[in-house]
Amino acid sequence: MTMLQKINLAVITLLSISAGLAKVMLMPQEVQFFENAGLGESTLLIFGLAQIIAGILLIIKNMRKWGAIFVAVMFILSTVMILSNGMIGFGIFSILPIVLTGFIIKNNLQKV
Repeated sequence: MTMLQKINLAVITLLSISAGLAKVMLMPQEVQFFENAGLGESTLLIFGLAQIIAGILLIIKNMRKWGAIFVAVMFILSTVMILSNGMIGFGIFSILPIVLTGFIIKNNLQKV
């Protein structure tokens, strides 16, 4: 694994876990965002836990491929919700973590 791949892995891992923690901690911005999307706190908590678990799976070498796929799915769902809330600029920017996670998936699929 190159240094760039390690940095990408670290960034995506931290991004997934920190985004999940913000949701689990019921940060006001997250609560408001989910309410605007028509979703409640229980969905917010489940989504947050899923992001944390996905991020943790990235740390475990044997689970990295599945963790990356899980992280990508969570980022895609987030981006769809962002775009559906009319936040076009942020939604477009939110595609970047999906692309970076795609590199992790690609790197780990080649080892199968």
